[in-house]
Amino acid sequence: MKPRFTVLMPAHNRENLIGAAIHSVLSQKFTDFEIIVVDDGSKDGTKEVLHSFGPRIKTIFQANQGAEIARARGLTEAKGEYLVFLDDDDLLMPWSLGVYDRVIRELGSPPVILGGMIHFENGAKPCSQGGDESFIDVLKYKDYLSKELPLGLSYSRIVMQKSLYDASARIWSSFMAYPLDDDHLMLSIGTASPCVLVTRPTTIAHRVHADNISQDVELIVKTLLSLIQLERQGLYPGGGSRRCARYSCIGGLAWFWGKKALKRGHYALGLGLLVKSCPHLAAGAIKKLRVRVRRAAVPMRLPR
Repeated sequence: MKPRFTVLMPAHNRENLIGAAIHSVLSQKFTDFEIIVVDDGSKDGTKEVLHSFGPRIKTIFQANQGAEIARARGLTEAKGEYLVFLDDDDLLMPWSLGVYDRVIRELGSPPVILGGMIHFENGAKPCSQGGDESFIDVLKYKDYLSKELPLGLSYSRIVMQKSLYDASARIWSSFMAYPLDDDHLMLSIGTASPCVLVTRPTTIAHRVHADNISQDVELIVKTLLSLIQLERQGLYPGGGSRRCARYSCIGGLAWFWGKKALKRGHYALGLGLLVKSCPHLAAGAIKKLRVRVRRAAVPMRLPR
């Protein structure tokens, strides 16, 4: 019988952090899951840490090929109905899988769920919200492209039906989009309906540290320019009728990273991104105005 979830984690040179990430999965109150960790050619002690967990986790070792290839390799072994992605430096809250299971059962097996995420500094204890409450607050959207709230995306927030991931493989596998592979994936499944956002309780704790790939602003901006080009080529679903929605998603990214590039002194890169993304920035501004004048999605409260 299939487990409800496959928790999938690519790992690379995380000997000091990956143990905590794995423990956060093994400590789940909901137990119908498997965990697959793909070591992507680590050169430190990550392999030894993984071996220390024995048969409680499934481990796969490969030469260094990047996180996207590692996830794809892990998926060949995944048996779960739903995929729960987790980065090797992040944490699940003890109730996270139970919350996702309740959302699945209460809302008719939505193909896409986005978890509630907080950030915490490395060395500190994450301050989660709502873990002891008897309810779950969610927003239910037609699809990801219809979301109204700005969303700091991370692979660790994404929960999706494995069948959807398999069906969209032609799109997301056509381009290696790291470190914006999470945005690339969500654009690739942007019209899957419905998309549910968990707003309470917190389900993911994202660790902030010096080695976060988000520090590489130059790489991120260059990758974002590639995503803009892919959208122009018609790679993502939705056709002309959803172009404005896709533009809005990309526009939010362009505004954030364009400003960040300018603050870091990458003036040509930042200005170049803002110029090339003018239609996307305009779409984002229009969407904000529409959200202000129309009724926003009504939060739903589910029992735990």
